[in-house]
Amino acid sequence: MASVPSKLLSLRNLVWFTAWVISLFGVLQIQALENRWGHSICGAWGCGPPLAALVAYHGFWFLLILPLAVLLSHQLHPGNSRRVGLVVFAIATAAIALIVIVDAIDFWQYPTGRNYLVQRCLFRLATYVDFPFIQLALSGLVLWRCGARKVSQSDSAPAADPL
Repeated sequence: MASVPSKLLSLRNLVWFTAWVISLFGVLQIQALENRWGHSICGAWGCGPPLAALVAYHGFWFLLILPLAVLLSHQLHPGNSRRVGLVVFAIATAAIALIVIVDAIDFWQYPTGRNYLVQRCLFRLATYVDFPFIQLALSGLVLWRCGARKVSQSDSAPAADPL
């Protein structure tokens, strides 16, 4: 009995996986460009980490999660892709809103906080690299959109002649 080769184990997929791993490593090396990009983001709302580190971490999360979302959207049934995408987007958006609300309440207590509240909230989102909520929200949108596109393509496809 001959075994059927797996679609997952192919030279093409090995090349893509290698390129993906190299890209993940490469984007983390952006943090070494700290001296060229300035020291950090500062303002009346506070000071943050170096800009190169922020770009490196956000880029890492983006490159880690988004390709997996695209692969998942191709593996799931279109209806499931839409549902999973909507749930991931909703949870990530709720977490982003919670982070912004908690930080806004804390920052509002400072006398100068009221003048720079919007900047502080955007600053908090830009400097929050501990967990990839923004990237998860984007990935949820990708899953939802890919599923919706597949559904619309299958709805517009001509029906097969039963005879």
